[in-house]
Amino acid sequence: MERMPVGGSAFESLSNYKNQGGKSMLVLTRRVGEVIVINGDIRVTVAAVRGERVRIGIAAPKFVQVDREEVYERREASKVPAHELEAVSK
Repeated sequence: MERMPVGGSAFESLSNYKNQGGKSMLVLTRRVGEVIVINGDIRVTVAAVRGERVRIGIAAPKFVQVDREEVYERREASKVPAHELEAVSK
């Protein structure tokens, strides 16, 4: 099996890639305090693990919207499609 580099000199096998909704998901194992870096400017830190609950911290630029999935889905569902908006004249 081919191996892909992840995080510098560390290697993860392709079996750590999962398919989710037509997109690949890399599944990593981290310990409390360890960080995952995304695109050089987003950092995901494992803050705590209690039983089956994991607390994570996310540091991202202000222009990056970060939401829990259920909040994101509510926000998307509440958006009014552009073709339903009324034109506002000044």
